[in-house]
Amino acid sequence: MEQAILYLDTDLKQIITEKHRYQKNEKKSSWYRCVNRKCGALFNLESRERNKVEHYHPPLTNCEIDCIMFFKQLVQNVTTDHDIPLIDAYNRQYQKLTVKYSYNEIAEHWKPFATIKSNLRYHRNQTKPSNPKQAKDIQINEIYSTLDSEQFLQFDNKDNNNRILIFMTPIGMKILSNSKRWHFDGTFKTCPTHFLQIFSVHGYYQNQMYPACYILLQSKERETYVEALTKMKEILTGNNSSIVLQETLSDFELAMIQAISVVFENVNIYGCWFHFNQAIIRYLFNQCHKQALYYNDYNFKQWIRKFSALALVPLNDVKNGWNNILDTIPVSLDNDLLKFIKYFVNTWLQGKYGFSWNHFENNGPRTNHHLEGYHSKLSAIPSAKSNNVLTFINMIKKSASQVHSEYHSKERNPIADPKQLPKNKKKDQVFVTFQEQYSKQMLTFEQYFDK
Repeated sequence: MEQAILYLDTDLKQIITEKHRYQKNEKKSSWYRCVNRKCGALFNLESRERNKVEHYHPPLTNCEIDCIMFFKQLVQNVTTDHDIPLIDAYNRQYQKLTVKYSYNEIAEHWKPFATIKSNLRYHRNQTKPSNPKQAKDIQINEIYSTLDSEQFLQFDNKDNNNRILIFMTPIGMKILSNSKRWHFDGTFKTCPTHFLQIFSVHGYYQNQMYPACYILLQSKERETYVEALTKMKEILTGNNSSIVLQETLSDFELAMIQAISVVFENVNIYGCWFHFNQAIIRYLFNQCHKQALYYNDYNFKQWIRKFSALALVPLNDVKNGWNNILDTIPVSLDNDLLKFIKYFVNTWLQGKYGFSWNHFENNGPRTNHHLEGYHSKLSAIPSAKSNNVLTFINMIKKSASQVHSEYHSKERNPIADPKQLPKNKKKDQVFVTFQEQYSKQMLTFEQYFDK
């Protein structure tokens, strides 16, 4: 019976057969010699015959052979998947060995992670694409511009002074075209070299938030946002699709908000309620020095929360809410507190953001937590730290593939309610109840506002 041959590399430099390991003999192209240099045994790969010299050493054990083959698989895994941590890839192969062999057997032939870590990193780096030195050197070929044979790179303005790249799959287009609500967010942590930020657009479709469009930008200027969003809109409408967008939500970056209002007219624009609350508290603590009072005086803390609660009252009642705040100051009005009140008036009541911070009419998510969580997951992926634009494209291609799976799964089994933490779901239910009671005049404004 012909012995099986295990190939240890693509160049056929090493093989295992009859439980012995051979390496190619350069002097005799078809002959392989035993890796033990003192051994004269040879094996001919073409004729499958051996010379007459016998191995003087024992053959490889099954565990030893598996350790060699599992290490080969380990190298293949870390070079084909740049996002799996090296230690995770190592542990997966090790766990497979523990199913078949004892720990003592494995320890004899399987090297510790610390010993081979640098070797694995070397193999991985050898397969990574080189990073372009300048923006003008970025050339995105078919490997990176397509996903599953479909166009992924939808736009490249090729302006090396203000480069804009827009990535979107047909499924992403479908999600945005059918979503009445879009969420926008930018991140800098995982942004590749030559770009300033990753600007992502998520569609809220059938009670589920999906990453749908990924945009690389070199600036945060209003004109850049306008150009990117205008082109994205053209791509969607030019794909024989209509846009049903009614609401957007983003953080309070003025250039972004202004660009959204320019490109998508007659759309309700909401600012993230979490960032609204965060800005209020940050100013109170850092500029007005009221952190100790906030945490030590319960009445003062409840009064400050009324500023945040203004976001949950009808627009025509904001004035009533403001008067209630001014009439119920629980401490003496010093210069720092007066400074805080002026800040709120100038920034939020009469400021440049309009009333985008008011969420009374908002029946969907009031924060951008989902997008920030998504960007955090991206930053945790090993390849996100490479700053290589081509590696980044591979990373978002994987993300888009996951979106495809989630989308098709939800299409088959739609979810009735949005996914929420129990405590957040309970808060929303309480708010909706109070909102309905107030709308039906079952509560006075003071009762509603205090709740």
